[in-house]
Amino acid sequence: MSERVTKEMIEEKADRLQNTDKLTVGEWCKKLHAHNVQKGFHENPTEGGINPSGRTIWTMLGNIVCEVSEAWEEVREGTFDLNEPIRWEVDPVTNNDKPEGIGPELADILIRTMDTAEALGIDLERMVAIKHTYNQGRKTKHGGKRI
Repeated sequence: MSERVTKEMIEEKADRLQNTDKLTVGEWCKKLHAHNVQKGFHENPTEGGINPSGRTIWTMLGNIVCEVSEAWEEVREGTFDLNEPIRWEVDPVTNNDKPEGIGPELADILIRTMDTAEALGIDLERMVAIKHTYNQGRKTKHGGKRI
């Protein structure tokens, strides 16, 4: 039986990763994608739109939407708290401490997006720079948007 993973263990490892590695967006994309390949998230496609990694585009985009929905549920259920963007719960399957809340859900959106970009061979760091540069020249609430 493996050792129970605690909040303290997760935070210590995250601190080392955040403070030591100082990864670029592109490096994060590669690291997250490699992890997801290792964990089996890029095998056995079952429908069209297959990318070079073997997953369907539909699945990858659907997973991003699911993570957005989970963040939305945090707000809808009233568990959203900017003073505590993370809360810790015990995972009923593994009995490990699990990060929950709006913060981890927003992180999941980035993780899924970065994994998708890497799987499709898209330089996300470059795309962010291009899109931000373009957006700087746009009018306030361009296109007549209300919100």
